[in-house]
Amino acid sequence: MYNISKNITTFLISCALLGGACDSELAQEDARSSAPVHRANLSLAGGSVADGPWTRFDELGELDIAGEANVAVDDLQISAIEEAVHVQVGQLSDGSFGVLDGAPGQEIAPGVWEVETEEGLIQQVIMGAEGQQWLIEQMTAQLDDLRGQLHTATGQEAAILEQIAAAEEAIVTAESSLTDLAQPGSVQGLSCSVGLYAGPSGPVFGIPGAAAFAQSSCSGGCATITVRSQACCNGVCTPLSIATNTVCAPLWTSGVIRQGSGPGWAQVYVAPVTVTNQGFSCY
Repeated sequence: MYNISKNITTFLISCALLGGACDSELAQEDARSSAPVHRANLSLAGGSVADGPWTRFDELGELDIAGEANVAVDDLQISAIEEAVHVQVGQLSDGSFGVLDGAPGQEIAPGVWEVETEEGLIQQVIMGAEGQQWLIEQMTAQLDDLRGQLHTATGQEAAILEQIAAAEEAIVTAESSLTDLAQPGSVQGLSCSVGLYAGPSGPVFGIPGAAAFAQSSCSGGCATITVRSQACCNGVCTPLSIATNTVCAPLWTSGVIRQGSGPGWAQVYVAPVTVTNQGFSCY
C-alpha cells in the first residue's frame, strides 16, 4: 500500500538535494503487485502537449517498463480512477463557474484541503482564488530556495536546474488558473464531473512512477475543458502538458506519467480545482 509522508510546505526538493539519504526503491516492489491496474491503450495526446520527449504507452516494452520515460495520455476508454478526488463543477447560483459538489476533506488553509484515500494516499485540493494564491506563495518560496541551492550544491547543478524549470512551469499554471477564475464560466447550464489524481502511477496504470491525471464527463451538453498536468520522480519532471478537449458524456482521461522511482511530485489542474501531491514515493 501507500507509504505517504505528509509535508505541506515542501515542493519538489529531493532528499539528495537536501544532503540526506533517500531510499529510491521505497515500497516499490510490494506496491506493484498490491493494487488493481487499469490497462488501456494510452496514446500520445495529439498536438496539445508541450514540446518534449513523450512515449506512447503501447510502445513501452518490458525493458522500458522498468526504465524512465515521459508518457502522455489522451483517451476515452479508461476506467474511472478510484483514488481520484471527485468534484462536480458548473454554473453557480450567482452565475459564476465553480464547484457545485465535492468532498474537500480537512481544510488546512483558506481554499486548501487535504483528502486521504482508504489506502492512505493524501492529495491536496486547491479551490478558488484564495487557494490558488496560497499555492503560488508556497511554490514561490520553494523556487527561491532552489535558486539559492545552485550556489552551494556542487555536482547537483543539473538536477537543481531541472527542478527549477518544473517549479517555474507549475507557478505559471497556478497563475493561469487565477486568470481562468476571473473569466466568465464556459460551461454555463452544464454539470461536469471531474476526477483529479496526483500520486504514484503504479497502482492505477501499472507503470512505476508518478502520475497527474484528470478525468472529465459532462451532462446537459458539452464543455471545453483544459487540463494542465506535470509529474516528477526524484527531481526529474515531465514537460508541462496542456491538453484541451470538448467533453461530453464519455469519460475523457488526460494527463502524464513520469516513469521512475524515488521522491515523487505531481500536480493537475482543471478550472477551478488543482490537485497536488509531493508526499509520496514513485512506484
